[in-house]
Amino acid sequence: MPHPSPGKPLLLVFREVLPGDIKKQLAHSNIAKSGGGARDLRFRNVKEWAPFFGRLFTTPGAKKGVAKGRVYWVDGAGRARSVDIECWRPTKARPNELRLGKIHLIGGWVVDEAAYAASYQKGEKWFYCLFLDDRDRLWAKLLAEGDLSKELEAARDYIQRRIKETRARATVYGAISLVDLHQTLETGLSEEQAKVLTRATATDESSAESLEVVDEVTRGRKLESVVEEWSKRNADKAPEEIERRVRRLKRCYGLVHSLKKRYGYKCQIGSCRFTFRMNNGGWYCEAAHIKPLSGRKRGLDLPENILILCANHHKMLDYGAMKVITPSEVEIDGVRHRIMR
Repeated sequence: MPHPSPGKPLLLVFREVLPGDIKKQLAHSNIAKSGGGARDLRFRNVKEWAPFFGRLFTTPGAKKGVAKGRVYWVDGAGRARSVDIECWRPTKARPNELRLGKIHLIGGWVVDEAAYAASYQKGEKWFYCLFLDDRDRLWAKLLAEGDLSKELEAARDYIQRRIKETRARATVYGAISLVDLHQTLETGLSEEQAKVLTRATATDESSAESLEVVDEVTRGRKLESVVEEWSKRNADKAPEEIERRVRRLKRCYGLVHSLKKRYGYKCQIGSCRFTFRMNNGGWYCEAAHIKPLSGRKRGLDLPENILILCANHHKMLDYGAMKVITPSEVEIDGVRHRIMR
């Protein structure tokens, strides 16, 4: 069975590694069974952190207010490892803290003490990082300030900004949605916006769901600012090349060609009849299925289930903006149109 690997990062949470944290990883807690005492990592300002940690740790724990999440990391041999980690609620003694218990179990956070000491002497910082990816997996990573240039640009820029913004001798920490760079620990992330992250995958389909994602993460912001920010971050950048394995349904292309020829390579909607000549000399039209070939209620690749349409009416049919009422009529915005046969 193949090992999991990190997917596209959607959310980053990080906190500076302090000398005392290294001792926590090595010390034997006086409450070893629960992981308390010397074995937890603390995050102050509950209201700021809660929406982010609520997205990272989603499984209810055995105790009220405790949530669990599986944390992954890549070991020195390149293999994925994982462990369940608990996020603990504030206590009466510490009402403004969230805690991650048993951090000594996270292999991806084991610090090389000599390397850390050398960086510390030079004034360079190290960070405990948690990345949530588009497969809903949480990845732990130890990141040195000197290695930030190797990281995702958005994450690198945000961490560097937080280093500059943080006053001397204060702990550097932060959280940022890598889907919407305006959503950070400082600006806050609402529950609704956190849910958006679960839908923000690397699809290039302009589905109603993906359009909703765009609407959610840009709500309340001027479109010009969104476009300007995107332009600045992607100036002079070639699109990233990715490889995909796709399974497709086998189609009867002979049937499709015959139907296109029968209807003169024109859209069958009587009020349209659009086509255009391509640069290869042929006429353009598309074969659309009234009942899709995939899904719960599958249609068949037969003439009675196929309409020859222009690209616009094909997409209107796919997204429900045009409905087939009878074998000879469709409805668009409450108006019926004849299907040419």
